[in-house]
Amino acid sequence: QSKFIGFRRCRRDGNCFYRAFAFDLIVKMGSQARTHVDKVFKVMRHFYSEAGFESSVYEDFLEAFISDVEGCKGVADELQKRWAENEYSSQSSVMLMRLLTSAYLRIHADEYYAFVDDQAESMQSFCQQNVECIGVESDEIHMVAICNAFRSRVHIHCMSGSQKTLANEDSVVIGDEGACDPVLADLTFPVVSVEVCETKVLDFAHAS
Repeated sequence: QSKFIGFRRCRRDGNCFYRAFAFDLIVKMGSQARTHVDKVFKVMRHFYSEAGFESSVYEDFLEAFISDVEGCKGVADELQKRWAENEYSSQSSVMLMRLLTSAYLRIHADEYYAFVDDQAESMQSFCQQNVECIGVESDEIHMVAICNAFRSRVHIHCMSGSQKTLANEDSVVIGDEGACDPVLADLTFPVVSVEVCETKVLDFAHAS
């Protein structure tokens, strides 16, 4: 379709949503003024601290994330190259997004607990088992939480058929437009969900 010029395929390892989200977040932050970027880092640290995470849990991941923001300078191809050459950078970003999602859910447990798995004894146990673990696929509650944390929106579309055409009727927008940060709004613009061999793959495309 004319509104898309292509997409970047994500690894099908259960971390695809977080990786796609982190990728576009890094690219967007890399093109912004340092004052705004520092504000985002400050907010992230605030969430981790308020949720009770020790700095030793997230600081190494955050340092790698900051290095990518500064290194890619807002150029997507440059970030893709960095991640291809350094597996740790990609995995650090995934883990950082997982911890941020967990932190937001823990802080807002009263608001979100009704939507978690009935087998979870508490929001903390849910996050430990279903959010913080590498390889556990994200669900709508995870997407809503991270969008609210960054005051952004995610556009999810399903690609169907052998030609991988976009099925517009299957698209959904997650995140409150009214609460969006003007810089981070439409963060992953958009994230594309593809079904291949019954495995959901999250890719992200760039609007022309």
